[in-house]
Amino acid sequence: MSAPDSGPTLTLAQRRQSLLVRSALLREQLASSVQSLEPVWSTADRVHQGIAWVRNHPLWVGAAVGLLAIWRPRKTLSAGLRLWGWWKTIRQWSEFIKK
Repeated sequence: MSAPDSGPTLTLAQRRQSLLVRSALLREQLASSVQSLEPVWSTADRVHQGIAWVRNHPLWVGAAVGLLAIWRPRKTLSAGLRLWGWWKTIRQWSEFIKK
């Protein structure tokens, strides 16, 4: 005679195995999908590192801007004014979005 629980146990074991196989397949699909985004994440990491470097080395950035101001004063002033305009616009939009 068989135990009364062997039927449901077998069904649960089959269900568990089916879920494990499906989970492995989904993991593989996710890994291949994420792999296609690797260049994007790599570029984002480089940009983040560049921003961190600029924040940690303001003297070097100031020296470079100073040299540009001496070498090409009009272009430096023009670029500075453009950047300042963009900065003001971004600040206004960020304040608008916060509200």
